[in-house]
Order: sequence, then C-alpha cells, then structure tokens
Amino acid sequence: ACDRVWEACSAVTAELAVKLDMAKPGFDFAKRQALYRNQNTLRILKYEPRAGMLAKEHFDRCALTFHIAESCDGLYSINGWGKHNHHTPPVPRVLCFGGEQLERVTNGRMPRLWHGVRDTTAGTEPRWAMVFFGKMSPKRMFAA
Repeated sequence: ACDRVWEACSAVTAELAVKLDMAKPGFDFAKRQALYRNQNTLRILKYEPRAGMLAKEHFDRCALTFHIAESCDGLYSINGWGKHNHHTPPVPRVLCFGGEQLERVTNGRMPRLWHGVRDTTAGTEPRWAMVFFGKMSPKRMFAA
C-alpha cells in the first residue's frame, strides 16, 4: 500500500509542477521534479503520548509536503502572529503546502509554511501521521 501511496503522491507532485510552470514560468518546476523524483519520501510518523508540544514550529526542507492522514488533530500553521489549527484531513482529501525548496527556487515568491504539532489528547494516546515530501531540487543548488 505504501508503494501505491508514494506513486500517487509522486504523480500529483509532477502534475502540480506542470501547473506551477504554467502559473509561474521560468522556474522549471516540472524539469526539477522529474530530475529529483527518486528523492521523494513517504513517512509514517509516530509521536509518543505526552501533553503539550509534539513538534516545535518548523518548515519542511522539501518543495512540497502532502499531509495525507493523521490519527487525531494537532497540526497547526503560523501566518504572521496568528496560528491556524488544521483538522484531520477527511479521506480522500490531503493538505498540501510549500517548503524551503519551493521558496528558494521561486526567490521567495512562493513561501514555505511554518507549522508545528501539538497534542490534543492530554497525553493519553500516541499520534500517527502519514506525510509525503516531494523534492524539486537538491540542497547543494543553494550553496553560496
């Protein structure tokens, strides 16, 4: 099943890259995505039960993140000074947001999303999440 999820997410990343090329010409999203497709990663994350913060506020290093599923709410994003709580994506919906690679490739025109994870179970149960990280360019491209 994980192979099928990885393939589906990779296909959507490729489709999205083509659409980004149409919307923002000159960044070669499709070419970058095809070149680094094998660096895409599907992860199943387990957060041990504990009250409070499960993952500090951060941004993902990849170009695109697909937040596919989670066992309970807890993901939030930061917009300026405000925090927006995201609820568990209803199947078959997926939350998609940009990471560091996308921001760098577009020279900041498409910003990365700062986000974190907090416990919503008062530390009574573990939290599981399935996340896909889509790559469009290697880190070494950004060396000074």
